[in-house]
Amino acid sequence: MVDTAPFVIGVAGGSCSGKTTFVQKILKLIGEESLTYLKHDSYYKSLSHLTYEEREKVNFDHPDALDTELFIQQIEGLLQGKVQQVPQYDFTQHNRKSIYTEVFPQPVIVLEGILLFVSPRLRELMDLRIFLDASSDIRLIRRMERDLQRRGRSQSSILRQHFDTVQPMYEEFVAPSKKYAHLILPSSENMTPTIDLLLTKIQTILTSPTKSEL
Repeated sequence: MVDTAPFVIGVAGGSCSGKTTFVQKILKLIGEESLTYLKHDSYYKSLSHLTYEEREKVNFDHPDALDTELFIQQIEGLLQGKVQQVPQYDFTQHNRKSIYTEVFPQPVIVLEGILLFVSPRLRELMDLRIFLDASSDIRLIRRMERDLQRRGRSQSSILRQHFDTVQPMYEEFVAPSKKYAHLILPSSENMTPTIDLLLTKIQTILTSPTKSEL
C-alpha cells in the first residue's frame, strides 16, 4: 500500500522503438521495489476461439485488439492501493495465457505500449507521457531481430505483418498520438542523459510527502 497517490508515467512509441529497453533501464536504476510496471500488450484479448492460423491474421496493432477497459480498471485499482491480477500473453501463440501475475501498487507506476496515448481515458491517468520516436527502417530492423530470435516467426511473416498492419496502424493511430506526449524523445542507443533527468524526477517523487507535479 502506497501512502500517496502513485505518479504514473506512460512510455509510448511505435513497435520496436525502444520502449522496453528504456523502461528496463529505469527499473534497473530505481529498483523494482519502488516501481510498478504494466505493459499494455499484456492485455491483448483472448483468441482461444480462433485457430492458430486465424490468430495469425488478426490485426494486433489496432486498438480493438486490446482490452483497454481492463487495463484502465487495473491501473485505477493500483492508484487506490489495491493488488491486481494482471493477464499474461503468449506472443508465440498469439493468445492470452490462463495464468496471471500478481502486481502490487508502488509510488511510481510505469505504463508501456504502442497505443498508450490513443484512449483519452487512459491518457488522463498519466502524469507524464513520453513518446520514443524511431524511423520505420530502424523499427523494422529491430522487429526482425526480436521476432526471429524470441517469437519463433519467419522472415516472410514478419515482413508481411509489418507492411500489412504494423506500419499502416502506426500511421493511423500511433504517430497521431504523439501530440499528446509531454516529451518526444529520439530513440537511440545512448539514452543515459534522458534517463538521468527522468530518474531525478522520480527520486523527487519518492522522497516527497505529497505527489509531485510536472
